Amino acid sequence: MRYSAQPKDAQPAGSRQQRKNKKSRRRWLERLTELWPDAFSLSSPRPLTVGIIDEISAELNAAGASGHGAVRYAVKSYLNNIRYIRALAAGGPRFNLMGQPCELVSEEEQQIAAHCLSDMMQANIQFFDQVKP
Repeated sequence: MRYSAQPKDAQPAGSRQQRKNKKSRRRWLERLTELWPDAFSLSSPRPLTVGIIDEISAELNAAGASGHGAVRYAVKSYLNNIRYIRALAAGGPRFNLMGQPCELVSEEEQQIAAHCLSDMMQANIQFFDQVKP
């Protein structure tokens, strides 16, 4: 008999739904880099200003665009990426949508990010929302 740490209702690692979610996540992340290239970079992310999702929503409202839920999903996915958390743990300035520095990452935020990064590396995962409590 084989034992698994996953709950019985968990989907297999390569399930169709997980592949679909991963593809959707990637598509939206690429769209963020197209819309705001000065703020979003998949290869070398920089810490973003606190409340960036509200800034994005305001810009989308001003442009009369829809899809706020999908954009929120993409931004949260970006913020949970191991590369972003690594950049947050390193500290330095946070950037707005125009790519301009706004504020510094606090020491407390750096420590939290370092702890998250440690958990992610130990679990060998790319997105923090995959860490099991």
